[in-house]
Amino acid sequence: MTSILCKEEDRVVDDLERRLSTFYATAEGYTSFTEPTAKEEFWDPIRANVEARLSGGGQVALLEFGAGKTGFGQFLGPLRTRVRFEAQDITDRHRDWLVSQADVVHFGDLCDVEGPFDVIFSTFVWEHVCRP
Repeated sequence: MTSILCKEEDRVVDDLERRLSTFYATAEGYTSFTEPTAKEEFWDPIRANVEARLSGGGQVALLEFGAGKTGFGQFLGPLRTRVRFEAQDITDRHRDWLVSQADVVHFGDLCDVEGPFDVIFSTFVWEHVCRP
């Protein structure tokens, strides 16, 4: 996923990135950090896409970026056995949770994650991305 857009240099963006990193490392009451997320109404179309891809047989490679304390793996239910679920997050704060939920976990910059993937998604993440 290496892109010139991800490597843009900007002093203001660098400062924002540092401040967000500090927040992620120290926040205690942030809901997304305290319990697994459940976004079924937003995940339904993603599951439908996965089901359609699985109808041809084989396995689906899926990446959720900005996964946080995702509940997506559980949401897939029986489909989960046929999905290679990879999760990415900027912080390793939820390492134990993500390792228990995903087949592969990536911590750090999204630009460092290599595919290929059949499905890539995020839920309520773009407002946290400094270098889209």
